[in-house]
Amino acid sequence: MVAALCRPRALSLPIRSISGQPRALSLPLGSICGQSVSSQAAGQLRRVSGQSQAVSNEQVARAVTDWQDSAAAGKAPPLRFPVGTPVECFAGDDGWLRGTVCAHQYREPSWAAELSTVPYQVLLDSMPGDTGEPSAIWAPADVEEIVRASFRFALEDVADCRVAQDEWVRCTVVGRYYREKDWEEG
Repeated sequence: MVAALCRPRALSLPIRSISGQPRALSLPLGSICGQSVSSQAAGQLRRVSGQSQAVSNEQVARAVTDWQDSAAAGKAPPLRFPVGTPVECFAGDDGWLRGTVCAHQYREPSWAAELSTVPYQVLLDSMPGDTGEPSAIWAPADVEEIVRASFRFALEDVADCRVAQDEWVRCTVVGRYYREKDWEEG
């Protein structure tokens, strides 16, 4: 999904090992750069993202294009994640990959001169079929559908939670950003 939405018109998600060996992840898409893609790909994005609201690939393409257009006009909002922040990046069939922001305004040396930078380069924690060599990925836009904050625990993970000074309880993560209607702001 990521490469299909970016201006550097690639058919695979560029991944480069830290030693400089090019690698790529295949994507579940039949077309590139905001053109229509399969409903299966849109459904996969909804499933993998863990978001309750439906997100179509057209909405994702629009969000990425809008962000890139505002960046090209010098009107993009400040980047959400500082260097060193744990994030997750959407990588098509491989779902969300965890990593750490390692650079802002990244640009591959092999990109054509007219192609701009991308907001983030992310050093991956690991990836499917990992050889143990560090790999990096880039995000074409600073939008939630492509790059999001990484949480310590995934949904449905089991964790020990502190509920009192000396009391811990085994819990299951069932949601994020939970808020009761009657809670005060803050």
